[in-house]
Amino acid sequence: MGVYAMSEVRMHRDAEGRVRAAHPAAAYAFWHPFVQAFGSIEVVGRMAPETGSDSGLYVDGPGVSVHDAPYYAGALSLPLGLLRIRSFFSGIGGPRDIFVLRVPEFVSLVGYARARRVRAATIAFLVADPRQHAKAILPKPFGLILSVVLHHLSRAIMRHADCSVYVSQSYLQASYPPGPAARVLARSNVVIDDEWLRGTRAGRDRSDRVLDVISVGTFETRAKGFDLLIDAAAHLQSAGRQVRLTFVGDGRYRHFLQRRASRRG
Repeated sequence: MGVYAMSEVRMHRDAEGRVRAAHPAAAYAFWHPFVQAFGSIEVVGRMAPETGSDSGLYVDGPGVSVHDAPYYAGALSLPLGLLRIRSFFSGIGGPRDIFVLRVPEFVSLVGYARARRVRAATIAFLVADPRQHAKAILPKPFGLILSVVLHHLSRAIMRHADCSVYVSQSYLQASYPPGPAARVLARSNVVIDDEWLRGTRAGRDRSDRVLDVISVGTFETRAKGFDLLIDAAAHLQSAGRQVRLTFVGDGRYRHFLQRRASRRG
């Protein structure tokens, strides 16, 4: 059995030949739970043709190897890039294998088509609302057309996946429901290493100071859970803990969040 994990994150090899990525969604820490479950996985990602810098997070490591998929960058190179990746996938996978997909990433869409063709099992992570994802990539009207296409493709993938994983508690599940026989999990795709918390533990439990929470993200959808964060802060305030929230972002739910924050104090 082989486990193939798709990633849209652009990767490069450093001077020592190790694979690195700038985004933590492709870092080794993200793939490590799959190593614990399956023993080893092969990450399929678009690899820059030239050797890159020694910056970025390591992707490969014990139990994680990388398939160098054809590289593309930008909307103009997307159609040709996907055709090249489709050809690349022709030699990957079989009926006893598992494809790990990150929907609505384009590499995963091509990977899903290959999984269906060879009848491989699929684990589908819905990591963003496809409608907003498309609008952020292309200007109108192309972004709107792509959003409709991605919406329907993503619904089909989540409905047919053997295991459906969502980064929201309920929001994305309502628009992209799993199939009746699927195993379903709500799991954040944020990986916070222990090193990030070093130096903060000594003072984080002090209840006599104001806890500042700064949250950055789009207000275009409710998928980020900002309303839940406001409710959590209000709960802490009622329990006697001083909390101050600062939101950085904009979008159509801005006034909704302002009203909720005002109502909850």
